[in-house]
Amino acid sequence: KEKKPIVIPGDGMQLWTLTYNYDFASGFLDVLGRRRTYGKAYHLTSDKVYTWERIMEIIADALGVTMDIVYIPWDTIFQYFPEVKPEILGDKYSSLVFDNKKIRKVAKNYKSETGYEQVISKVVAYYESSPHLQTIDEDFMHRYDELIDAYKKGIL
Repeated sequence: KEKKPIVIPGDGMQLWTLTYNYDFASGFLDVLGRRRTYGKAYHLTSDKVYTWERIMEIIADALGVTMDIVYIPWDTIFQYFPEVKPEILGDKYSSLVFDNKKIRKVAKNYKSETGYEQVISKVVAYYESSPHLQTIDEDFMHRYDELIDAYKKGIL
């Protein structure tokens, strides 16, 4: 909302899923406590796939803003935010798309119906109505601004 640049790592084209809790619950309740599912692993995620760039576009649309995107390589981001590296490498660095065929065989009520476009207005409304969540981590913002500035100046 402040029209600050938004960092998108890499080229923003990594694929990811965002699973709505109601969609998840419909499948989870079908397997909960069932003998035939004991000891087995299942993927229970959305069938809807987004790029990181598209996720940010959806958020910007919901906020009614135009993004000023700065694409920065992951390794450069890690120089300023080394604490996020384990999480990123474990979950967000590469495309991550799951096959839900196995869960569908045992969770007859599972539906992947809800897209992020349908949920984001609820998320925005929740944050806008919750002042206690609207705090700013000044250290994070300082490092974020330094990262963008250094990258734009070609220092990194």
